[in-house]
This record gives sequence, structure tokens and C-alpha cells, in this order.
Amino acid sequence: MKKNSLLRTFIFLIFMSATPCLHAQEGNWTEPFDTVGHTNRWKQAAAAIQDLKNGVLVVRLRSDQRKIEALQGQLATPNLKEKYRTRLKKMLDDTRRENETENKSLVAAFREHFDFTDVLFMYDTATYLLKNGQKEGFFLNDSLQVDPHLSLQGRTFRLARFGSKSGMKQRKSLIGMDLNFRDLPAPFPTSGNVSFWEGIVLIFKKDKNWKSDYHFHVSRFNDQLHKFYEKCRRKGVGSRE
Repeated sequence: MKKNSLLRTFIFLIFMSATPCLHAQEGNWTEPFDTVGHTNRWKQAAAAIQDLKNGVLVVRLRSDQRKIEALQGQLATPNLKEKYRTRLKKMLDDTRRENETENKSLVAAFREHFDFTDVLFMYDTATYLLKNGQKEGFFLNDSLQVDPHLSLQGRTFRLARFGSKSGMKQRKSLIGMDLNFRDLPAPFPTSGNVSFWEGIVLIFKKDKNWKSDYHFHVSRFNDQLHKFYEKCRRKGVGSRE
């Protein structure tokens, strides 16, 4: 009886581990690996790198809107005790400050390390505008202010976000997205792509900040995009000429 129970548990665990996760966060839907197929993955990734090289990379920045709105809602509670109001106000201020610092750091890293193609930045709250075909009026300058002169008119583009893929929440990287805001499948690069020996070096690296360091990730993402573009060019995959 005990053996049968263990067997059922073992089969259940195999089934769960083999079942692909269809949804990550909103807007980051990814197709199950096996349903795309190797050839289609290559074609999709190659077309994306070609469009990106000839166009613009739109980097989606976190706005923390839900957290900010939740804190604002709590602050609007009638008859809120002053000690709670003070605490919530500090949390709101800290959230806004940390968000601005993080986003400015990411923008600065792109300015310093990224030369594969042109770059535009927008908050994740502007996603619906881009999905609806709007090409300007929400892109940000380096101070994170909307600049009406920044535009995608007449240009191809792909997107990127800094975050985790489904099932890999502890491993963050820069991830490319298609025009439907779905994560691009491998072999399209991410900043988390490392060789075996690179991985060994990073494991023993004294400074563990590389895991979340924007300069590291942007530099690696840029390098990986250049390499993948050249690989596709040599293979003649994805060319629109």
C-alpha cells in the first residue's frame, strides 16, 4: 500500500514538472516550449533580431503603480491614526524614490553599454497605448519625464523588460518581447545567457551584485544581441533583403 502511494506521488511530480507554465505576469505570456518547435523558434527569433537591428528597442520600465495606488488608498482611509498615516506616507515616499532610482540606473546603463540599436523607454503603464497603435506621447527622457518629441513613427521595434521568466522567479535578466508583449523564445538572447565556463566564473565571483547589476545585464544583453545577429546573418536566417 505504501509502495503504491509513493508511486502515485512520483508520477504526480513528474506530471507537474512536465506541465509548462503558460502565464507569467500580465503581458509576459510565453508559449510552452514544445508547441513552438525548433524551426519556428529560430524563425521568430531571427525575424525579431532583424527588426530590432533596423529599428528600435523599447525598454519597459516598472512603474510600481499597483503598490503606489494601494498605499494611496490606505492613506485616504477616514479617521486613520496618525502613527499609521506617518508609516504609510514613509512607505509611499520610499517606494517612489526606490522606483525612480532603479529606473534611472537602468536607463544610465543602457546609455553607457548599449549600441546594438536605438533605444526608447516607457513605463509599463503605457503598454496599452502601444498595443493600441499609439507611437508617441509616452516615451521618457533620461530624467523619466515624458518627451513628446520621442516617437516610433515609421520604425520597426521590439521590446525588452528586466525581470524573470515563468518558473525562474529568482533569476532576473533582460528579456526580449514580441509585438504582443510575449517573451521571445530561445534562441533569442537574454542577459542571463552564459556559457558553462562563464557560469563557473560568476559562481565564484566575490561581488555577487552582478545578479541584479544593470550595467552587467545591459552590457551582456548588448553583446549577446550582436553575436546572435551575426550568427543569423551568416546563416542567412531572418534576412529581409
